[in-house]
Amino acid sequence: RAAILKLGAFLAKSDQVIVLYSKVYLKRLWTVYEVASFLVLHPVDRMKVVPVTQAIVFVFGPLIFYIFNIGNLVLVATSNLYLLGYAIGLVCGCGGMYVLRTWARDRILIQSRLSEFDVHECICFLEADRPVVYGNIATLMKASRAVHRHASEDEALGAFNALVQSILPNAFDRALGQRYFQLKHYLLFGLFANGAAALDYTCSEIARDEVPRKVLGTFLLNSFLAASVWPLTMMLMEVVTSRFLHLQGWREAVYIFFVFLFGNITPLVLVLECVSALAEEVVDSNWALAAMLLIHAV
Repeated sequence: RAAILKLGAFLAKSDQVIVLYSKVYLKRLWTVYEVASFLVLHPVDRMKVVPVTQAIVFVFGPLIFYIFNIGNLVLVATSNLYLLGYAIGLVCGCGGMYVLRTWARDRILIQSRLSEFDVHECICFLEADRPVVYGNIATLMKASRAVHRHASEDEALGAFNALVQSILPNAFDRALGQRYFQLKHYLLFGLFANGAAALDYTCSEIARDEVPRKVLGTFLLNSFLAASVWPLTMMLMEVVTSRFLHLQGWREAVYIFFVFLFGNITPLVLVLECVSALAEEVVDSNWALAAMLLIHAV
């Protein structure tokens, strides 16, 4: 309890705070007091907000990509059911888009909740701690000169409400960043999405004693897909899925389906065909190999 009473001192000596955000975070008295206190003492760029769902998606997303990729290779090699692999990929992709739309709605809810914040409506796990937190809030408001040092607790709590409503919406928006995942995360997704195929195709050509330029062209093709096409496509999908959030039910399902179909699969297939054609020219053309190297570098 003594440590809890000195929470402000811990925050004052902290260089950075990482908020593990869930839907109850902004409903709890202690957590809102903690983040507001930190922002009174430090600039906004010292705070980082990470949704707890992001870790789940980041762990299982690449795993699903990898399993799908291996399964698709097996289907292509052993049967004519390769279209089944694309169907499974469509279902998984639409599921991923739904997760991104859910997060886009959560971001709107965060702004709404903070702009209408009232400390009296916050949840306290132990109601006996509420007077302690209120006392800390009053001390913080007086120390930051948001209220007069002789102000009542109610005046301090009112100033705290105004503080949260004024600085936390913008602070959370900046700390969350523009995208659900960063580029490095999308690169890892691309590696799992196309890495297995890249290794399989390259090794098969080595086993067939293909000319070195052909092997290099195949490697560049698949690494280009993993490092460029897949990450950029997924980043584009995140932007597109955050639109038309008012759609619900079957309308939302239809929107997700067509956006994924035309915004993801179609460009990916077109790029795959174009770059594959370029890779085929590597056998007889040095300039084509140079072009592949340039594309990959860009």
